[in-house]
Amino acid sequence: MKLCILLINIFLASIPHDYIFDLPESFNQNNGLNSNMIIDIDALNNSVFLSSSNGLGYSNSSNEGFTFSYFDDSNLPEGGNPSMVIKDDVIVISGSSTVLDLGAYYPAGTGVSYSIDGGTSWKFMSQPIDSMPTLWSCSNFDYNNIFFNTKEECELSCVGCDNQSGSCGRLYDFINWGDQSSIAHLSITTPINNVSYDLDVSGDYIYSANWAGGLRRFNYTLLNPTWEVVPLPLDSQDELICGNIDLDSYQLNPVGDCESDYDNHKPFSVKSIDDTIWVGTAGGINKGIIDGDCIDWTHLKSYEYGFYDDWVIGFEFQELQNGSNRIWAITWDKDTQGSLGPPSYSDDGGNSWSFSSQLVDLGVKSYNISFNGDYIYLSTNQGLFLSQDGVFWEKFIDFIDYENGEQILSDIVYDAKVINGNLWVGTQDGVAISNNTVNPIWDIYRFWDRSTTFSVYPNPFLMDSYNIINNEGNVRFISTIQNQNATIDIFDFRMDKVVTLDSPILTNSQIEFIWNGKSEYGSEVDNGVYFCRLNSLGNSYWVKLAVLGSN
Repeated sequence: MKLCILLINIFLASIPHDYIFDLPESFNQNNGLNSNMIIDIDALNNSVFLSSSNGLGYSNSSNEGFTFSYFDDSNLPEGGNPSMVIKDDVIVISGSSTVLDLGAYYPAGTGVSYSIDGGTSWKFMSQPIDSMPTLWSCSNFDYNNIFFNTKEECELSCVGCDNQSGSCGRLYDFINWGDQSSIAHLSITTPINNVSYDLDVSGDYIYSANWAGGLRRFNYTLLNPTWEVVPLPLDSQDELICGNIDLDSYQLNPVGDCESDYDNHKPFSVKSIDDTIWVGTAGGINKGIIDGDCIDWTHLKSYEYGFYDDWVIGFEFQELQNGSNRIWAITWDKDTQGSLGPPSYSDDGGNSWSFSSQLVDLGVKSYNISFNGDYIYLSTNQGLFLSQDGVFWEKFIDFIDYENGEQILSDIVYDAKVINGNLWVGTQDGVAISNNTVNPIWDIYRFWDRSTTFSVYPNPFLMDSYNIINNEGNVRFISTIQNQNATIDIFDFRMDKVVTLDSPILTNSQIEFIWNGKSEYGSEVDNGVYFCRLNSLGNSYWVKLAVLGSN
């Protein structure tokens, strides 16, 4: 349904998409993980699972260290993995890819898969998409819940916000929730901007926060489960009580209309503990009390409750030494389009919140938070931070393996977990592991096809998005010929030399050159294809590199 797609795209096009899915890299079947961008890390029994920008991987330990591999199962979603959760022996993973629509690129959900046997077998659920709606509505009405049974009826009354004629479309349908029916719901008939950014398991249900697709759930214990729409309060509502929804004024709408943004119907995060479920949206925090198959919601707003901002992309729970639970919310700044975002925390069940002014002053943007005893690990766009109180934080040193010279070329850390006494860190450029969780000495694991003499990754090289250190992107050239006198000449498409790289980094099995995408004069090179020549021991080896930057 093109009109619905258009509405979603226009309204949400400005929301940043942090993860780069389907980015081509050179991998083969024997190289462990199939991406170096690690988004989520979790464990089940003796296996560590790693979701990435290009599929789900896993690792096992042995006397010789850690081994890595990835799943090649047709029942897993295509593309990258925005979210993974392991809970109650259930593994759930979501998928996303990048698609071209109406001349622009957008993220699109590719479905959700789950396993109840440790990853041996998987069941697949298509991205939650509604069937064609039955009710006609004016796309830009001045008021809500005006529906028509036919297009003709709609056109007679369709007046837009500016008193101009609006366009009619079959946009709405009715859903059931609790013991109520005829709840107006904007049908989402496209996977575009309908991405499962967060998942959780609560009882028999798997919950999915789908951005423009709304909050959905399905009963994974059933033989043939189906997606169910879960209503959330309107932006203006402080609560939404199951069985007591005002059908004359309420509609579930993740897109919005002339008068209302419906930000609270755009969920980015979901987390459950016992009989309480927490949902973060673009319009605040929703605390739900589960009553059977129904949920009573309280809607919390930042200006009333004190958390940093109303864009909430994650939750975690910390057990304090006194036996109480601290609730953490990853809160992003809406005014800066999410470029700033410290975590907020509550020690009283969400009635009041605090956040660290130190992280605000540093301009930190948070992705995930985890715990190991008294220690708190915060994954951010500026690296990995450690705290014991949530107020004062220290940053870990750079991720360098001093034994073999390997280095992670990224400030971005997406997730960190302490698993079986080891600190695992997922970055944009590989995995770092240490058996010292406070003062770590790192082992670095990165993956690509090492079977060729001369290679480069990532390729294409997105200077503004990949391997960012000190606001500069970086690309790696690797050669299996260990020659410290080797050089690389980089030429543009006219075969004019742009820069010469020398002084390679010597590691255990190869040499590496690192390039920041700048010419010998220090200026950022133009977008295009570049020809790169390795000069080593009297021989020449060539690779092509696509460069994409801001210019």
